[in-house]
Amino acid sequence: MTIVRDGTYTENVVVNTPLTIQSQYGAAYTTVQAASVSNHVFSVTANHVKISGFTVTGATGSNKAGIYLDHVNECTISNNTASGNQYGIFLYDSSNNNLIRNIVSNNNVGIHLRPWSNNNTLAGNTANSNSWFGIYLDDESNNNLTGNTANSNSWSNIHLLDSSNNTLTGNTASNKANNGIYLAGSSYNTLTDNTASNNSIWGIQLHQSSSNNLTSNNASNNNYFGINLDSSSNYNNLTGNTVNSNNNYGIYLDSSNDNHIYNNYFDNAINAYDDGTNIWNITKTAGTNIVGGSWLGGNYWSDYTGEDTDGDGLGDTLTPYNCSGNITSGGDWLPLVPIFDTGEGTYPSISGTFTGTIVPSSDINVSTLYTYPCLGTGGHTESIELYDDGVPLATGTWNGYVGDWHNVTLTSTVTLLKDHEYRYVIVTGSYPQIIHAESKDVTGGVITCEEFVDVNGVVYDDWIPAIRLWEE
Repeated sequence: MTIVRDGTYTENVVVNTPLTIQSQYGAAYTTVQAASVSNHVFSVTANHVKISGFTVTGATGSNKAGIYLDHVNECTISNNTASGNQYGIFLYDSSNNNLIRNIVSNNNVGIHLRPWSNNNTLAGNTANSNSWFGIYLDDESNNNLTGNTANSNSWSNIHLLDSSNNTLTGNTASNKANNGIYLAGSSYNTLTDNTASNNSIWGIQLHQSSSNNLTSNNASNNNYFGINLDSSSNYNNLTGNTVNSNNNYGIYLDSSNDNHIYNNYFDNAINAYDDGTNIWNITKTAGTNIVGGSWLGGNYWSDYTGEDTDGDGLGDTLTPYNCSGNITSGGDWLPLVPIFDTGEGTYPSISGTFTGTIVPSSDINVSTLYTYPCLGTGGHTESIELYDDGVPLATGTWNGYVGDWHNVTLTSTVTLLKDHEYRYVIVTGSYPQIIHAESKDVTGGVITCEEFVDVNGVVYDDWIPAIRLWEE
């Protein structure tokens, strides 16, 4: 291991033998500045090299980098700061390397992988405020980008060109770049848990790209579109993504076909545009959906005005949802409707008065209360009162043993807002099912018990009513 003491060094370093080169106290104290702007600051041509803890700057010549890996394998570049170069870190035909916790800012390109640089790991790097791209993969495959931050880069924060089978997980690509994450001519990539927000044009864009999987990403508050598919067909799969508060369209499909888009959350100025033929739902399938319901089907649409007539959390009227005609072929036949459902409770059971709080995990329109009864009994709710910060919000009263008498209709439909706390008072009759807990995470939010007073006057602090709230 070579330990470099604090200071500023003016030179171009060629590393042509396996070495570990490490500064004594880190990049804040040790700077290597290019003696010649026409050469890389560090040029690595040997395998198994480790470079850690330097500030590298001044390689401004054409295709020159702060740290350059050329036809090498199994090198580790970590905890460096690369700024004021054409490329911060540049890999050319280099594979199985690790780029860890580097800061690459104020270059033309932060981190650049050129052809045949495969199976590299980029983790925990910060690539901000570069003139062109934050992280740029050009004709690469099987690279793993995890937990990187690429913000405020002028063209694209994360840019994949003709690159396939790469995995992007937990990256942030935000703040005023033209594009957050951009894929062009790129297929079989997996994007999971990435955030692409507050960008000037698109959050995530796929251009002439196919067979990519986008799962659990957040594309919000972008100036034009949250997600854009442009001439991108053939089995791109989008599921579990949150696309909200984008200024124009949530998702925009232009000349794109045969893509599968389901179990996403759309709440935007205009939720969707699609001039092709795409699939917007799967068949009704048991499983927790993105708004906490118990069935997978289509997507959540903030402007869907149909009803869930059977309380399963899937819309039954005004289908298929087509965003007022913006989805020109078909649409979503099973739009998701948020419900609040505790599920079934257990014995012991007795009627009485429940008070407690409800905190929804998404906005829920509520017109109906269903009470789970104990088997063979007439367990039901006599009355319900809902309060918002002490102000009465809605009430409902039982109509007796007529019709579906386990349901109580509220006097008016109300919207319970995401993450807002509401107080309930529920009076039950006969033997309703009860959840014996002080608090419980349930479908659509959290419910707590403040107090339960049974018909005999006995008081409990851990009895919750087993109920479902939804819009019928």
